[in-house]
Amino acid sequence: MISLLPFTTSVVGSFPHTDPEALVQRLIRMLDVPDWPQLPRRYWRESMYVQYGAHLPGAVFDEARQKMYFDTTGDLSGAMEAFYERYLADDVDAFALRSEDAAGFYAMLDTLKRGPKRAWVKGQVTGPISFGLTVTDQALRSSLYDEMLADAIVKNMAMNARWQVRQLKQVGSQVILFVDEPYMASFGSAFISLSREQAVSMLDEVFAAIHAEEALAGVHCCANTDWSVLLETQVDILNLDAYGYLENRSRYYSSPYGADHL
Repeated sequence: MISLLPFTTSVVGSFPHTDPEALVQRLIRMLDVPDWPQLPRRYWRESMYVQYGAHLPGAVFDEARQKMYFDTTGDLSGAMEAFYERYLADDVDAFALRSEDAAGFYAMLDTLKRGPKRAWVKGQVTGPISFGLTVTDQALRSSLYDEMLADAIVKNMAMNARWQVRQLKQVGSQVILFVDEPYMASFGSAFISLSREQAVSMLDEVFAAIHAEEALAGVHCCANTDWSVLLETQVDILNLDAYGYLENRSRYYSSPYGADHL
């Protein structure tokens, strides 16, 4: 594996821009590890939550209100069966990002294909915990608390991560795939009914999928959290606000899996 040097530059995914091509060219020019941009101002379905929901059973996309939610009022058994058939068949392509929901991804991929292969490239998928706590059902109940939906969400993110790695390996010798978990900042509070074991298991399922494609797995949390939970997982790279929370992070030992990159 090519060494990832200290002080290598990259970015986190969301940008306020609306022109994917111009932004992608700038990112490629400026960064050691280019990362595809999410552009929610361009189209609401490019939100870090909505853009990963297209293949989930029961997902509803309300264009008028620019809102995604799950409709669990009907029988989801058929949709669930179709979802798990694709999953069990290892049909990675069935979990691809839609071009209309991820203009930044496809612009980055197409632009990099026209140049020399990069040593490293980076992608991202929204973490199952943050997704499941943010996207609700029709009654505004977090989808993570629905056992069937929660399992589908985890597997959807794992398969999308695998698909991304395969695409990005066309333009980069090595790939880093980040799992974005901003909601982990609330872990352990009265607002989240999720055990430590559940959190680690959900995250590790996604990290294991990334490792299965021979890529590095990262996790991003933009505020303070119980860092020992993230360090208990199989993650390789921990991304945090070191200026604001380095002292909090320093209280914990490094993960046995080596997640000691800041």
